[in-house]
Amino acid sequence: MNGLTYNKYMGWLANANSTFQYYNLWSVWTNFPGTQLLPNFECFAFDWVSFLKLRDLGVNFYTNVTVKQGFISLYSASAPTKVNINDPSTNNLVVSFYETLELHYKQLGWVGFFLELFTILEEGIFYVRADNSYYRVVLDNFPYFGIHFVDVPLPK
Repeated sequence: MNGLTYNKYMGWLANANSTFQYYNLWSVWTNFPGTQLLPNFECFAFDWVSFLKLRDLGVNFYTNVTVKQGFISLYSASAPTKVNINDPSTNNLVVSFYETLELHYKQLGWVGFFLELFTILEEGIFYVRADNSYYRVVLDNFPYFGIHFVDVPLPK
């Protein structure tokens, strides 16, 4: 990559932060691999849009190189339902959901987080933030969630 391309990329990068404002950890799938119902947007997703921008700017990648994507997916048979976060009762449900996750994480670290996650899986309802909206996800496809590591080839 030459200096001109680098400078163009850096200009894009400065603006990308306003385009990709939200970190969305959870993706929702029917199963994996299956149909994605709601995408996530986390570190790899940002890296991927960066690779695509660099490609669009003329950067050539080695086509035999793959990168490893790791992500957590929730499994649902139905599409997530957008909730009205401005409704006080819905807001209380969503805030309580995330406060409980945070409390267990603060008390017991990742062990507490995953213990609470298993409780949530038993109850079958999960709230996911995607961009500036929240969605109610019914976890009804066993095993309800998965942690995946897949090889993704660099863009051509």
